[in-house]
Amino acid sequence: MLGLRWTPGRALRAVTLAALFAALVLVALPWLGRLYALFYEEAVWWVGIPAGVGVNEVRVGALLTIPVPYLRMASLWPATLDWIVVGGLTALALIASFALPAGQLPARYFLRFVALVQLVSLGWFAFNDPPFLYPLPGYTGGLLSVGMAVLVLVPIVLGFTFYIFDHSLAQQLLLSVMVLVHLAVFIPLQVLVHATAVHYFSALVQPTLFFIFGMLAQVLVFVGFYGWAMSWQGTEIPASPGARGRP
Repeated sequence: MLGLRWTPGRALRAVTLAALFAALVLVALPWLGRLYALFYEEAVWWVGIPAGVGVNEVRVGALLTIPVPYLRMASLWPATLDWIVVGGLTALALIASFALPAGQLPARYFLRFVALVQLVSLGWFAFNDPPFLYPLPGYTGGLLSVGMAVLVLVPIVLGFTFYIFDHSLAQQLLLSVMVLVHLAVFIPLQVLVHATAVHYFSALVQPTLFFIFGMLAQVLVFVGFYGWAMSWQGTEIPASPGARGRP
């Protein structure tokens, strides 16, 4: 990026594509919010959680109102069985991190990180009393709100980090659509998985879900697509005119 020459055409393309996609996503959010609400009304029965579906309306300016659904269910305080199951799984993750071969070093550290965060959660619940401070309705609605904001930010980030390179217009459009569609499907499913995990394993797992598998997972989806797209032809920085002909 430091080696790119910021020509007027390059800058205009980046700004135009970023603004266009961000505006399209923002306009689509009200319809997307209503679609998510309809999805949750059916999905709670599929996964077997006793949850109703509520909707908060978020106003953006004077013209846009975005419905953000949330799941009406309680974050259950851990019972004895929850302590046994979650504590056992945490111990297994920690043991597995030492049992993995040396070639799986990233997986080793990831499992240890997950176990560490979960141990902190176990310690907090051991020294506190109910109720849990972050009930699921606010948690699910907040996570979905953040995800919808991420959808708007994706084109803006691409404007600074991808549209500035010399890919074809088709490649730039393709990456944008792939990331946005993937996240638009991933985010409501992510919220549903979090709510289901808390229902079956209690609030013991909610902090770990938030810190490791919440917004961080959404960002990693973007990073995965972006890393793949940066291998496409057109990412190379062209040589400056003064460098041509040099050995």
